[in-house]
Amino acid sequence: MCGGPNIGCQYCAPGFTLTTDQPAKCRINCQGYCATCDSLNPFSCNTCLAGYTLVNGACQPDTSCNNNAICQVCPFGYSISSASTTIVFNQTCQKCNQPNCARCDSISQECHSCLTGYYLSGSACTQCSLGCATCLGEKFCLSCASGFTVQ
Repeated sequence: MCGGPNIGCQYCAPGFTLTTDQPAKCRINCQGYCATCDSLNPFSCNTCLAGYTLVNGACQPDTSCNNNAICQVCPFGYSISSASTTIVFNQTCQKCNQPNCARCDSISQECHSCLTGYYLSGSACTQCSLGCATCLGEKFCLSCASGFTVQ
């Protein structure tokens, strides 16, 4: 909620972050796997989430650890696969077989969580209802897509 130009914001709507400058403002959260982003452009990344590499201001999935089999974290849509179940070595990032799956079992390929905008239905990812940005099920919307409001 924001007051006048000199009062600033006290809190922000979902999808926005309160800035630390005075007066405080609400700015859109970083997008596209950014850990931090340009204060004026949420799609221009300064740093990336683990499992991603910064390329020209965008965060791209990084599976280069596969070259040395030393993966410790994988981008969304991949799971860590190891050559041994008892000793952790030869770890690589293996792509999940299920569409829109964020994390899956490296052996069974069963999906455990879905990408944003999808929910887990059994072991498959199903798209959230129209107007819903994040959800836990067909009728349980957590946040609204841009241009939509809670009804």
